[in-house]
Amino acid sequence: MNRWRLLLVAGLLSAATAVGAGAASGPKQGESGQDRTQRLSIAIAGYENNLSPFAITFQSGITVDLINLVYDTLFYSPWEKDPKPWLATDSEVSDDDRTWTIDVRAGVRWHDGKPLTAEDVRFSYQYFFDNEQGFYSHHVNDLPFVEKFELLDENTVRFTCREPCPTFDIDPGAHIPIIPKHVWQDVEDPANFTKGLPVGSGPYKVTDVVPGQRYTLRAHDDYFLGRPLVEEIDMPIIPEPSAMFLALRSGRVDAVSRVIPPQTISSLEKAGLGIVKQPDYRSTQVSFNLQREPFDSADFRNALNLAVDTGPITQTLLAGRGQPGVESFLDPDSPFAAKELDDRYDPRRAKALLEEDGFRDRNGDGVREHPNGKSLDFEILVSSEELRDVRAAESISVQLGTVGVRTKVVPLDPVTLSERQQPSQAGRVDLRKTDKTGNYDMYVASNSGAHVHFDPDALLYYFHCPGRTGFGAYITGYCNKQFDRLVERAATLGFEERTPVLQKAQRVLYRNPPTISLYFPQGTYAYRPAAYTGWAPEIAHGIIHKRSFLPIEGVKRVGSLSGTHDAGGSGTPAWPFVLAVVVLGAGAMFLARRRRNAAGSPEGQ
Repeated sequence: MNRWRLLLVAGLLSAATAVGAGAASGPKQGESGQDRTQRLSIAIAGYENNLSPFAITFQSGITVDLINLVYDTLFYSPWEKDPKPWLATDSEVSDDDRTWTIDVRAGVRWHDGKPLTAEDVRFSYQYFFDNEQGFYSHHVNDLPFVEKFELLDENTVRFTCREPCPTFDIDPGAHIPIIPKHVWQDVEDPANFTKGLPVGSGPYKVTDVVPGQRYTLRAHDDYFLGRPLVEEIDMPIIPEPSAMFLALRSGRVDAVSRVIPPQTISSLEKAGLGIVKQPDYRSTQVSFNLQREPFDSADFRNALNLAVDTGPITQTLLAGRGQPGVESFLDPDSPFAAKELDDRYDPRRAKALLEEDGFRDRNGDGVREHPNGKSLDFEILVSSEELRDVRAAESISVQLGTVGVRTKVVPLDPVTLSERQQPSQAGRVDLRKTDKTGNYDMYVASNSGAHVHFDPDALLYYFHCPGRTGFGAYITGYCNKQFDRLVERAATLGFEERTPVLQKAQRVLYRNPPTISLYFPQGTYAYRPAAYTGWAPEIAHGIIHKRSFLPIEGVKRVGSLSGTHDAGGSGTPAWPFVLAVVVLGAGAMFLARRRRNAAGSPEGQ
């Protein structure tokens, strides 16, 4: 894969993720333009154990960015086409795209004062490879599958993949947190290593954890990019959305991990809060259990999709701040999206498909029966704490009822919902060998990050036939050989080359959908301007991420402006993003380099 870096493009990409007109007209802020803040309070939605990368729960609402406040990665960010070096200072990829040689930054220190070395980097990748537990391991022992982890000298490591891995810098390079060997080398059960405080190298060290209640983070004095702009971050855990937003409105907290519902924007603005709106990689969908009749029938799933009109649901629940779902699954703003595909709504055709397959209302009660006589009567599981998801499920239930499919909305607490979704084999086998789905008919799921819509291999992980690779049984149990061939091929291709292949795979999903894709919300974030104005809005990260707290020159921040900053309309990126895409395309035609020259600090890339 051709690797290249262009300062102009980097600047434009920064502008693309900045706040729109407000930020553009404000002062350009960096280390000298942003005052330091003694303390911030940021409410998060759930407990993530002791922030060990092996024990995260995905309940906080900002899991990956929370981990990255404590740990560092080789590159940053995994939601960028060409992530910037972070702990890496230089990297070289072999001609066959299988081997990456990476120089590791000198002078970095762990929170306990010990030096971070290239051996820590080699150990981290090897440790994640050896342990099947947790969220990150499959990024080194599945796709890509890293065969060798070598320490070449005190500053250099080399990784060799089994197959070509041209996007190694994106994933795992910008994704895997580097952990200290001196802490982890004797830990045999990382998933249960949840006692005590974590040791990372990131801009913040954890100084206190009250299980289920709060975290306290303090600035890392010796951080290699300079002391963070906020000395202490208090993170109370407030699971219930209305209580979280009330805490924000009343001033008890300064920012929250949840995206702000469109209906609350006006009241928050009146309360003096700053609002940031921007395109984002988020989605909500209904997942089917494809190992249950009649959901194992593509015609039946097509009929359910045709019966659901996602346009009015999107307008009602998002107030125009989002896009209706498309059966091809990916967010239309994703660089891999097959943008010519559109949502289909045709209840007449839905009824015809059901009739053709023998699903008829034989007793006249308004509910169709399976040819075996069983009524089409199902449950839609949904988190009781996600009120918008509950309302979406209720709307779907009404629409499916008009074509003779009866559904009962079942709100469950998040823990119970997760248990119902889990495959029966979960926890007892390698998840890549898990081929049985959980105990459900349908469930509503929201993806709150780019890990699904930007990750080059996300479609493979979500929908590849279970039992082979990825964790498809955890999502729907989908299995389509044509789709599998396409995503397997795409996994070995570079960013540009894989795009048309993934678009073909989306066309398979469009014809043979594993879900009902409901909508793609835009990112809307709120903060208290009186408390902090250093927030740096970034697509797929929001405002709570490490670059918001670091004294990096050139980072676009919300500044001292209050009110609403719109970084792009619904479904349309801001103009800097469009311009960046144009320059990216032009640059790709005449710049091709296999070696990164990144000897400077990350902010200079």
